[in-house]
Amino acid sequence: MKTFRPLCSVGLTFFALLTRAAEDNAQRVRFREVDTLFANPGQGWTSQQRNPSGGTRFPCSVAYIRFDWANVEPQEGQYNWKFIDDVISAWKPRGTGVAMRVMTANAHSGGYYSSPKWLFDAGCKGFEYNAGGDDPTIGGRPIPRIEPDYADPIYLAKHRSDDGGTRPARLLYHQAGD
Repeated sequence: MKTFRPLCSVGLTFFALLTRAAEDNAQRVRFREVDTLFANPGQGWTSQQRNPSGGTRFPCSVAYIRFDWANVEPQEGQYNWKFIDDVISAWKPRGTGVAMRVMTANAHSGGYYSSPKWLFDAGCKGFEYNAGGDDPTIGGRPIPRIEPDYADPIYLAKHRSDDGGTRPARLLYHQAGD
């Protein structure tokens, strides 16, 4: 007990000195109430425009885009990054980040395949469905589509990175129900 008190005293003194040093380096910020809208960095409102021509309805720090896997990898192992690069380039001057979702099924797409045709040509099972008829984004007509079977071994093999992790788009995939 006799050695505990001096150790405790030294420890508390050391802690007090560290706390004081931290206070000396602290930056105090005072917020003031405003009546205007402002962008909340990394969260809050997002824009779904691919190009910020004109203004956005609300101030935003993130633009959010979705696109089909078939558009980003039309041929197995061959990627089309141009439209993504174009979106990033369009928003960069405004200091706006871009969040993305690569979709494997999309009821708003204009065609049969959201996942690439080569996936099904390789033998991946899928489920056909009709969507549309009341959706003005696809012209108000029902369009047959196919969604991959997410438990299919071919889907699982093609969906994961087999090349040592150099396929960056593999991290962004959205499966129905996510």
